[in-house]
Amino acid sequence: MKSNIDRINQLSKELTEELKNVIFDTPNNCIMLPLGLSMKNMEKIIIEKTLKHFENNQTKTASSLGIGRSTLWRLMTEHDIK
Repeated sequence: MKSNIDRINQLSKELTEELKNVIFDTPNNCIMLPLGLSMKNMEKIIIEKTLKHFENNQTKTASSLGIGRSTLWRLMTEHDIK
């Protein structure tokens, strides 16, 4: 059972890395996401791209996403975003 969970986690990480190659920022600061992603994957990608846009400024990122800094921090921890 543990090996199956480890394999699922590894596949999830690999998928996330592959998606980074598919997803791109458009000139007007929009994020395009392919269809078929889970909400969790979309959430992670949106947070990562927004953090990048605001040069890792968590206050501006949280404000832009309409959430508090503590919520952003919790989501970053949940998604293992550094």
